[in-house]
Amino acid sequence: MDSVVYDTELLAIPFTPGLQFNDVGYVHLKDFLDKDSCKDLVFELKRIVKEGLTSFDAQCKLSEAIHSAPIFDNLLEVLLPNFEYVSGKKLLPTYSYARLYKNNEILEPHKDRPACEISATITLGFDKKSWPIFVEGKEFILDVGDALLYKGQEKTHWREKFEGEWQAQVFLHYVDAEGKYTDQKYDGRKNLSHKINKILTYWHFPSAFTELSCEKIIKSCEDNELTKAYVGYNNNPVLDLKIRDVNKVQLPVYRGVGATLTGMGISANNQGWQFNITHSNQCEFLQYTKDGHYLEHVDNMLTYGQENITDARKLTVLVFLNDDFEGGKFFLKNESEKIYPPQKAGDVIVFPSFILHGVEPVLNGKRRTIVTWLVGPSFK
Repeated sequence: MDSVVYDTELLAIPFTPGLQFNDVGYVHLKDFLDKDSCKDLVFELKRIVKEGLTSFDAQCKLSEAIHSAPIFDNLLEVLLPNFEYVSGKKLLPTYSYARLYKNNEILEPHKDRPACEISATITLGFDKKSWPIFVEGKEFILDVGDALLYKGQEKTHWREKFEGEWQAQVFLHYVDAEGKYTDQKYDGRKNLSHKINKILTYWHFPSAFTELSCEKIIKSCEDNELTKAYVGYNNNPVLDLKIRDVNKVQLPVYRGVGATLTGMGISANNQGWQFNITHSNQCEFLQYTKDGHYLEHVDNMLTYGQENITDARKLTVLVFLNDDFEGGKFFLKNESEKIYPPQKAGDVIVFPSFILHGVEPVLNGKRRTIVTWLVGPSFK
């Protein structure tokens, strides 16, 4: 599958982690973000601009920008381990900033505020050729997917007059977790913008996948042969359409969407439940046609005390790929109350696998999702 949203695995980088960055204060990371992801993010940024959700700032008066949109705050969090590796530091995220540069723009020489102690700028796209950025007099030409990690508060940086028509850029800002600016975490907010954590029944990543990504994923999965999904986990699964009527395609866990969902699940777990999780062990594309449903169930029982179990399902990670159908609502059960999490196309939710949940019958159209499970030793 070529539908990875964010490729968070570092490619081979010819330097010692932390050493070069701390010595000179900047590192050019070539091919850091895959080009398909960049294309999707350009599409999303232009959509945000078209819908009038951006603003102009004093620094770049010709170019529209947005502060901490959920999709870019999500990127800020997903790529954090990579920047920790490169910088050799434990980092705290502050905010994201995406800008669509326009012709004749100029970025004057400057240093950044404390919330931008360590920053990354990633080129997402441009019309003709990349617009160079200068750091302490050194010119960097960032191709699509290239990142420049630099000490934003220490190093003077700028761009000369822009000759192109447009260039899409995202800035991801952090502070040293052991430094003097830890009070800048989240840039004065309680959470990053893609986090809605009112209760720990579930964790929500809104708009984690773009509309274009979802369409590509659906097409890629449905090019495969779908089979009926069984009921049961590990021992004696059975086909029972009264309980579960859904078609599925098995997907790889360690690449593509499976790997992305695993990373998001681990992130939610680290900030929420903090279960002992070791890996993910299964990923499925699910297609519900008319009357398709799944009665309320749990993905795993609370297997306390069974020390021999090493792959107990602990968290379920689910991405909603479309919402152009009727019925088919996903729900969680809290005693007798049904809870309906946000489930627009592109949303991801994470919830404990032992919570009752289900899918109401589809009335019209097709409902598509992808699910993966994070597992580990039995609860104690």
